[in-house]
Amino acid sequence: MYGRRNATLIVVIFAIMCAPIANASSSGMNFIETTVSNKSDARINSVTVNENSTIIASSYGTYVEFHNTTTLDLIERFNFGKEIYHIEFSPSGKDVAVSLVATQAIPDSIQLIDVEQLVIKDKKSRGNDRPGNLDWSPNGTRIVVPNMNNGAQ
Repeated sequence: MYGRRNATLIVVIFAIMCAPIANASSSGMNFIETTVSNKSDARINSVTVNENSTIIASSYGTYVEFHNTTTLDLIERFNFGKEIYHIEFSPSGKDVAVSLVATQAIPDSIQLIDVEQLVIKDKKSRGNDRPGNLDWSPNGTRIVVPNMNNGAQ
């Protein structure tokens, strides 16, 4: 009787030990291609894709790069000269808002890139001197960013 119970116990323990502890399942996200920067210090801070999924914008250090989503070729690189916190395409996809390190005396920490002309626009605003995200209003007429008083503007 003890022999049969011991054998059953051994089989049960073996079955438990062979059972997986964790479940591996797909998240449904597949990475097929990648963009590559030839800069040795390129640690991506922020990534965004335009409305019709034709351009990937990524930021690292003081740079923003635009890549074609089909070929992954570099379209343009912009150097802002200051650390970039966050980037975001406008709802129309015509502009990219860029949040930079802020200097209290100079209102230039929020800047815009014209995606069609591939130029940095002259219009600038003041944001926060700490890292934070920015966001566009649904109609694309306003950008909401953290301000120097720990509020939003």
